[in-house]
Amino acid sequence: MHHLFSQHYESWVQIPDPCAKYFIRVWQDGLYTGTHPEWSYCPMSIQTLAKMWKSFKSTSPKQDHGKPQRRALMSIARRRISDLEKAEFGALPQSNSESQWDTYFANLESSAVRYRAALIHALTAAVSTQHQDVPHAQIEKYSAEYAIDSMRIGYTARELYVRAGTGILDPAGLKSALPHSERVAGLLSHLSEPSPKEFIVATDLVSTEGAISRALGKKLAQAKLARVHDCAPGSHLADLDGRFVAVTRCYATHSVSAFQLHRSECKAILHHRLSLIRRKNINLSNSARVFLAHDPVGKGWKHTYQKTSITNHFHKLEHRLEADAFVEAMESSDDEPHVGIRIMCDALDRLAGKSWPDFCSQVYTAQLRRELRRRLVIGIRVAQERPMQRLPSPSWLQYVTEGEQSIDFRLLASEIRRDPIHSDELFAKRIDSVLNSSLSFTTQHDIRDFLKLAKGIRNLEVHSLVWPTHLQYVAAFLSKVMLVTFDLLSYERRRDA
Repeated sequence: MHHLFSQHYESWVQIPDPCAKYFIRVWQDGLYTGTHPEWSYCPMSIQTLAKMWKSFKSTSPKQDHGKPQRRALMSIARRRISDLEKAEFGALPQSNSESQWDTYFANLESSAVRYRAALIHALTAAVSTQHQDVPHAQIEKYSAEYAIDSMRIGYTARELYVRAGTGILDPAGLKSALPHSERVAGLLSHLSEPSPKEFIVATDLVSTEGAISRALGKKLAQAKLARVHDCAPGSHLADLDGRFVAVTRCYATHSVSAFQLHRSECKAILHHRLSLIRRKNINLSNSARVFLAHDPVGKGWKHTYQKTSITNHFHKLEHRLEADAFVEAMESSDDEPHVGIRIMCDALDRLAGKSWPDFCSQVYTAQLRRELRRRLVIGIRVAQERPMQRLPSPSWLQYVTEGEQSIDFRLLASEIRRDPIHSDELFAKRIDSVLNSSLSFTTQHDIRDFLKLAKGIRNLEVHSLVWPTHLQYVAAFLSKVMLVTFDLLSYERRRDA
């Protein structure tokens, strides 16, 4: 709820179709950067685990750095495999024999198209249900699977979020004649098979010390271009007719996805070039122009980088543990999440020793229910502050008191469901889950393995191996898990001090 701008929120509230309304609520919240990992779309699908398995597979028996991560992948697969994945891909190996897992993961590709078709059918059926009772569980389950599978085949989370915002919520009213159920079906159909286009993205290099000199620019630039459309495939630093820029020619399914890929690849190149010449204080500008490669006279689109919204959800601590590392990791979480993971792993090595995944998983588990309750309060406060242009404020806000401890959450969940305009079943269900002390949360069982995977990404980088670009969405999720865990560790240490 708190991730929607006022116009998008008011568009969502007025959706008459309850299934379409619940779908867009779940979809946008699952993809939102600031959503807690427990409530985010977790990227650990069976096919994604198969890709990660390859990355952690040893190339030399004497240097098997990925064995703990492969064991973690087995455990996650057994906990998280869905009924639809079982039906399409078959049962998981019962033993820990890596040769059996090699065979199982290698055979997934032959069933990938059939699985995606079955997934689209299941999600479309759930969203188009005409019964009075909305199939909340099915919409949650299948929308999560479909979003993650879409990321697996090349879409970015940001693109999926934007497409739903413009295509379904449609605050501009461009699709007002089209029922919301048809808008949802149109989105799912459009995403069913990627149709990438070739883009060119250009971003100015900027320095905190003023203009970049010609001498320094020559050391950075890898190519000289008369026009941006002259750039070769891939990412480069270039002298563009006297301007020093980062430029990328790539295939992507949306300009925003091309922009994200560009920033990730060009930041890595820039950091490497700066390390060679022993310089700092040069970065990418926040704004970029994105062009279609086949249209040399087109104006393209302007995209502006905005810092991740995850920063709004952490504890405000005056003396945070490893404060510099935390800030640096947070600033890397959008463009280079694998870098943020490395920074936090190194900081946790210093704080808790080499066995920090075990210790930190205990901290995460112990603090999770309290932390989720705190996140709910943040959502409530955002609802209080959100300006309503065309609608009255939610009636349930009258039951919200100033102090967190005095809020009657049970009453609040009931009133949220009863609100004739601002009813929000997902928010009410999350309140229910936090109040139910007998309920265990999914990430409580996964956290230790998630942290092991994060440590594995860091180890790959230490051993001069690169985390694959096509698995960036996994690194982004694990980076968020680590930031939340690190934040909880800092909070606990400050509270005990």
